[in-house]
Amino acid sequence: MKKLFTMLFVAVSAMVANAQAPAVTITPAGATGATPVTITLNLANVCTNPTQITGTVVKMHSGIGLEADINGPNGKWTQVVAFDASGANGASTSLAAVPNQAGRYSITFTPNAFYGVTAPAQIHRLCMVFNGGAWINGEAKAPNPADPAGCLDFFIPLVTIGMQEYGNKFNANAYPNPTSDAVSIAYDVTEAKEVTVKVYDMMGQEVKTLATGTQTAGTQIIRWAGDNQNGVRLPAGNYFYRISIGNETMTRQISLR
Repeated sequence: MKKLFTMLFVAVSAMVANAQAPAVTITPAGATGATPVTITLNLANVCTNPTQITGTVVKMHSGIGLEADINGPNGKWTQVVAFDASGANGASTSLAAVPNQAGRYSITFTPNAFYGVTAPAQIHRLCMVFNGGAWINGEAKAPNPADPAGCLDFFIPLVTIGMQEYGNKFNANAYPNPTSDAVSIAYDVTEAKEVTVKVYDMMGQEVKTLATGTQTAGTQIIRWAGDNQNGVRLPAGNYFYRISIGNETMTRQISLR
């Protein structure tokens, strides 16, 4: 079976504060735990009172979700690096001000080294919140689109390479891809099982549920019109469809033009 390049997302991620800019971004896109990443925090769009974090000190309190935890609780953190501690490699948890961009702070690190992860384990998400060097200074979290008065932890997906699914693997494909119209998602079900197919945006937010329930054995094909749960066409860009069949999960990318 050839290697799969899989990006795993968490449905409860809530990364976008408003239409102007996300509260947190990660670069480069498609990073793995073995590659350096830069996390940029925009204090203007976090779910807290931005005056509580002055910006003179901004710290990251974080952990990870391992590939083996994919079917576990969305909120599960492991290998936590506290804001007042250092990474497994001795790296700081402090963010630096982004030059000429008021209210924006960034930190660059290699997740595997920072959290002490070694092969064959792989990180499929970063979990984090931010503060001003002490909890009393406020806690910057992700806005909750379902509850404007509530907040969520940030969950940032990474790419895992050659992911070993639990139990038998299954095939999945989307075509045409990229597409400027609808896309068909085909996948194999080896025996009657519970199946869920969902689409997520680049920030890990669920945009549409395509299927849920028991499906019979055979090749299944689902059509996605490139729209959200309300039937509104989504902007051009990259999205991800996640198929769960029993205890097996696979996530792949779709590009809308």
